[in-house]
Amino acid sequence: MNRTLFASVACLVAASVGTASASPRDALEYVEDAIDAVDEQGGKCRRAVMDDLLEIRDLLRDDLGGRAAVKIQRTRRATGRCPKSVDRALRRAGDELNSDGDRVGDRRDRYDRRRDRREYRDDLDLVRADPPPPPRAKDLPWADFSGECQAHWLGVEIARGRLGAAAHDEFINMTAVACSNPNALASATYYANGQMATTGSTWYYPNGQMARTGLTYYYPNGQMARTGNTWYYPDGQMATTGSTWYYPNGQMAGAVDAVQRWARGRAKGQQAKTFDHAMESDVGDWRTFALVRLASQTR
Repeated sequence: MNRTLFASVACLVAASVGTASASPRDALEYVEDAIDAVDEQGGKCRRAVMDDLLEIRDLLRDDLGGRAAVKIQRTRRATGRCPKSVDRALRRAGDELNSDGDRVGDRRDRYDRRRDRREYRDDLDLVRADPPPPPRAKDLPWADFSGECQAHWLGVEIARGRLGAAAHDEFINMTAVACSNPNALASATYYANGQMATTGSTWYYPNGQMARTGLTYYYPNGQMARTGNTWYYPDGQMATTGSTWYYPNGQMAGAVDAVQRWARGRAKGQQAKTFDHAMESDVGDWRTFALVRLASQTR
């Protein structure tokens, strides 16, 4: 009888010890998840709770579950500046500690808790995943457009506000096919009035003035806008050649940043918004002309 009683007591003690050690271990995993989430959030959230979380982690590592449970309850009150996943992790850590005496030998319940923890981590991974990039603006050209399509966008922008509305629309419609088929303009095309519109990489405005030939572009008044890596303001003053920039009055500015600070600082309202939006494009020629245009507008 004594042997039987001793064996029963030994089994109860072993089960109790196993459960006591398991609960702090399980709680520690949740606390470490909370630490990771706070560390990624940073800012006010980190300042509010990180020190307490590290203290809780140390208590659990030292198997001081009771003190950790009290600290967890206090820390949860300060998680208002953190993602909800932080408070949820602390709540589950507290549940692990508070359930120590109630679930001895309950393997099914322990399985459920482990499954919940896996599901929680899956949710946390979704929160941590980088958000998808915003959709690209449809009113800007992008570097993966074909060369002829980029030429269409640039030519249309150079002509904007310098052709009549009807003529500008004609020019847009005639060259836009380059974006759906880069070879569409290989053969000569003509405007409705019989004026040549395009022949290969040479394009014309409806008024008969050349708009583009290769990498050389013209304003509708015949003034050169760009040839190679040299750009001009609408009045003929050089804007930039290579990496050297000039103000619209002809004075050398040096680097592009100088002209950009000067022009952007003088821009107001819609001018500034239009420029900032244009600079979102990753097409270098587009961005260059956006600055040429802004500087000429704010002189």
